[in-house]
Amino acid sequence: MMKHLGWILDLYHKPGYMVVWLKKPDGRCVRLIDRWKPKLHVGGNYRELVDLACKSYIEQCHFVDKFERAGDIEKTRVLEIEVETDDEAAKLANRIQREGKYSRFRLYDVDIPSPQVYLYQKDLFPLALVEADAKDDEVQWNLRDSRETIDYKLPTLREIRLEVKTRKTRKIRTFEDELGSLQIKHDDGEAFTIDSGSEGEKILGLVDCFREADPDIVITEGGDSFIFPYLARRAHENGMLDRLILGRDPSPLRVYEVQGHSYFSYGKILYRETAARLLGRLHIDGHNAFISADCGLEGLFEISRTCIIPIQRASRATIGTNMTSLQLYHAFKKEVLIPWNKNQPEE
Repeated sequence: MMKHLGWILDLYHKPGYMVVWLKKPDGRCVRLIDRWKPKLHVGGNYRELVDLACKSYIEQCHFVDKFERAGDIEKTRVLEIEVETDDEAAKLANRIQREGKYSRFRLYDVDIPSPQVYLYQKDLFPLALVEADAKDDEVQWNLRDSRETIDYKLPTLREIRLEVKTRKTRKIRTFEDELGSLQIKHDDGEAFTIDSGSEGEKILGLVDCFREADPDIVITEGGDSFIFPYLARRAHENGMLDRLILGRDPSPLRVYEVQGHSYFSYGKILYRETAARLLGRLHIDGHNAFISADCGLEGLFEISRTCIIPIQRASRATIGTNMTSLQLYHAFKKEVLIPWNKNQPEE
């Protein structure tokens, strides 16, 4: 058994397990794996739920007692289904709804991001000081911190700022432009520019720079909408996408399949880009940040800790979404199920 003391920096779900990165007091980061799967819940007529549990596409399930509504006095028996990923949960929920004619079943706990549910279940929060006992892909957590503490200690985080310049062929830069130069600015004021060699050599130079500097926080202006999708496109064009590894996790930067979306909030129509994740590091995009743009990194860390929402998600969410996470935590602890599409108007 390995014991680790550190702060929870980043976490994300992979099929069958949760990956958690701890920032240790000596400045090193350690990657921990905890076997864990998300679960969704289905309510409805008991006999119909029994029939549903016997379906071939329902693999791991059993009945549990939960409160379906916050005001319920007695618990209701519902079907709990274990799934591999958040995407599988959404697909399975849609199939159950279709087969139930959109009226026979009630779906719960479908669209809450699995890292948040993991934090709720384990009574953890981002940047919490913890002691982890790791053995055989399982982790026992011992919290050495409190969300109610206002004078808490945070680790020293290495920070860089990434800028990209392209050789524009039009007035507006596009993904088809050749890579011109890359500039990395460290938090101590030191700057490093990569502007020589072929396009592929520049990209590999960036990978080497990230590996050597090993930053905890990467700050960009337009990283979600342009910089990282652009780098992924240029790497793909040069046949080296599998070598574009900028996170701590040994997986290449992906070309995003999910596009940004528009939404209505507080009387305004807003557009949100898809987040570019650097697994094991924190990517803060100044163009796509709501919280950190107003209150800086210190305010972002405070909100993330208090509302129990991963730092990168907290930076891109409105204060309403962050506060909702706190409500979901209390519902989870009181065994109250969270309706699917919970942002529908209340009755």
